[in-house]
Amino acid sequence: MRKISVYYKIFILLFLCSFFIGCQTFAYNGLKPTGKFETFVINNDTVILISENPNAKDNFAAETLQKYLMEIYGKRIPIKTSPITNYISLGQTNEFNKADFQSDIDNLNPEGYAIRQKDGNIYIFGGEDRGPVYGVLSLLEEDLEVRWYAKGESASIPKSDKKEILYIPRLENPAFTVRFPGSDEAFNADFALYNRLQTFSHMNPLGWYEIDIHKELGGKFDNHGMCHSSFDFVSPSIYGEEHPEYFNANKTQLCWSNPNVIKICTEKVKQLASEGKTLIALSPQDGYHLCDCEKCNVLDSVEGTKAATLYKALNEIIEEVNKEYPDVKLLTLAYLDYIKPSKTIKPNKNFLIFVCSDNPDWPFPLLNLNETEKFRSNLDNWVKAGGNCVVWSYNVNFDHFLLPTPNMIPVSDNLKIMKDLGAMGVFMQADSYPSSLENLGYMRAWVWSKLLWNPNRDVNALMKDFVFGYYGNSANAVWKYVDMVNNLYRDNIKIPHKVDSITPNTQNPLMVDGIRWKPTEPIYTDRFINNAVRYFAEAEKKADDDIILDRVKTLKCELLYLILTRELGFYYSGSMFAKPEGNGLTKAKKKKRTKEEYLDMINELDTYLNKNNVKVIVEDFTIDNKNKIIDGFKRAANNDTSDLEIVSLKKNDWYIQKGEDDNSQNIKDFSNWQSIKINKNWENTIGGYDGYAWYKTNIKTDNKAKYKYLVFMAVDEDATVYINGDLAIEHTCDKLGITPEDIWKNPFSIDIKPYLKKGENQISVKVYDRFMAGGIYENVYLVSTDKEQTDELFNKLKY
Repeated sequence: MRKISVYYKIFILLFLCSFFIGCQTFAYNGLKPTGKFETFVINNDTVILISENPNAKDNFAAETLQKYLMEIYGKRIPIKTSPITNYISLGQTNEFNKADFQSDIDNLNPEGYAIRQKDGNIYIFGGEDRGPVYGVLSLLEEDLEVRWYAKGESASIPKSDKKEILYIPRLENPAFTVRFPGSDEAFNADFALYNRLQTFSHMNPLGWYEIDIHKELGGKFDNHGMCHSSFDFVSPSIYGEEHPEYFNANKTQLCWSNPNVIKICTEKVKQLASEGKTLIALSPQDGYHLCDCEKCNVLDSVEGTKAATLYKALNEIIEEVNKEYPDVKLLTLAYLDYIKPSKTIKPNKNFLIFVCSDNPDWPFPLLNLNETEKFRSNLDNWVKAGGNCVVWSYNVNFDHFLLPTPNMIPVSDNLKIMKDLGAMGVFMQADSYPSSLENLGYMRAWVWSKLLWNPNRDVNALMKDFVFGYYGNSANAVWKYVDMVNNLYRDNIKIPHKVDSITPNTQNPLMVDGIRWKPTEPIYTDRFINNAVRYFAEAEKKADDDIILDRVKTLKCELLYLILTRELGFYYSGSMFAKPEGNGLTKAKKKKRTKEEYLDMINELDTYLNKNNVKVIVEDFTIDNKNKIIDGFKRAANNDTSDLEIVSLKKNDWYIQKGEDDNSQNIKDFSNWQSIKINKNWENTIGGYDGYAWYKTNIKTDNKAKYKYLVFMAVDEDATVYINGDLAIEHTCDKLGITPEDIWKNPFSIDIKPYLKKGENQISVKVYDRFMAGGIYENVYLVSTDKEQTDELFNKLKY
């Protein structure tokens, strides 16, 4: 009996341990407040107390609290203007006015809230913007564990048989005034409100999007424009021909030292102010190379930055505007070659400055700000100069929104750093399109909204909160996948690496190639993909119902996209395709998937993107690139290149020389030329440069095939090609009658067999770049075939 008793006790102990472990892995409250719990008992006399003259915010707060308490406790609590004995006071009630909460009121900012206890009653109040509303949402979310995880879905609401509210009295102000996760969820008014975001209307390539967070509840920042807006004020199409002095040499930026430019901008801002606009975007166009005329250069040289002339002009504009419209503010940028503040020219107090984290985010998107110093020092100096700084943070792979991206941990760390440096807000540029879907499904927007309110929260706890609250019985399997994605950061960050060059250190897989990294990056291993396939199979099997299964399948889209892009090809950088060369292509051959297997994967991806109304999955200038990408995958799955002999020239020895000299087409001595890799912008080799340059390489080929096509997948911008010194093709804006905005992404080809000779042949390409990046930035192929090829040849090479 004694042995049985011992075994029995061990059994009970193990059972209890497994029970509690099971509970801990089923649900997490990543928002649990800290402090001592108080208990409020709900009885028959309990009322929700509001002011005798309630405003829209009071009514919304009261009705929201009433609705969710009914859902949780099964009891409808009446809303009254006078209490009986037991109440929850919202806002400026008579009972609140009798109580002494002045010290709390003094410590609240416009969006802050306080939850207090006095004489057994709860008092929820806050700042003038949405303070009382946020107080109610905080009580429901943090103390009572209600969740608004995703747009368009019902809240997750716990049930309780106990008629008591356990809560922690506290006072909270948001860490940031501007809180904009920048993903699809943030464009939804209800998601933004319930998750306490404070956003802008937003411009992206598809148009202008209002994020209307219920104006009667305080709305959002009412901005006119967001960035790159200077041509809305002084347009080259209107002034360019008659007044070229208003612009830089290439007419890609304004000349900010020109007094007439300042005058025109001032009058336009005044006009917008007279129409009721109070936050007006005025900033340079996208790209490097602000004006370098003599007048601009003199001031910029003295002040040590291209921001000097710009901010001197903006100061003059806002000072003049504020004489008539003192409440008007300018929204502008610190970006690229004007990221650094000037030595003596301070920004006006009525500027809201987007300080852009293009360094380190562009060359090092998967690291945190502690890895580099440039951005930290620039943000610190802008704040010290008196700037009202909002960080424009790039948290996205612009070419592949869906690729698994292990940046949840570094983004969390970065938000703490930004707050400590004095940023008043953060715009996290994620997919930044309505009707899009980013990696990790809808988790990122929810987690980031919580961190924007309080960056000191535990990001791992928040991710678990979402996964175990959103995916039901599939949560354990989904968490294995999410944790594996995060381990790509945790494990690889330990590998030694350097960030003192814009060229990534390929020894560390985290050093991906900029903010448009490819699916063939070494960070995505066979082991990662195989484990992900297994975890999703487990998650699908465990799904409670069709709702949970759809959520799992939606998240699985990123795995399907990763496999298809690595093995079939990928669509990127505004309308261009690439074959998955190198590791990706090798792995694809090893997989040996059938056409039917690929088509099944493509159809599943398409089905769940459609279910989520996803239309955009790469940064593009079309309103529905999802369909083009799906169509591209299908063409690739069905593609047959058996009639083609394809040689990639990416690994050839290429050389570059700046300058327009047309004698360069015949030169054979490359000793004074610089070695360069194609398939990259020339900025990686010769720095920021606009103008002419020559590319050279030599090829050897036989004359057996009837046709020898030289195919350029993309050149930025004009390309004139010579074979052995003979002009073969002019792919230029003037020759084709198209714009630089269109020509840079268009492939072209020429049958070069008539120009070839026995032995070695020289290819010479004169490239002209007008602005931003330039060069032969996509692959060049030599295709031998006995069949004449049409434009369909490009599609075969894309895949």
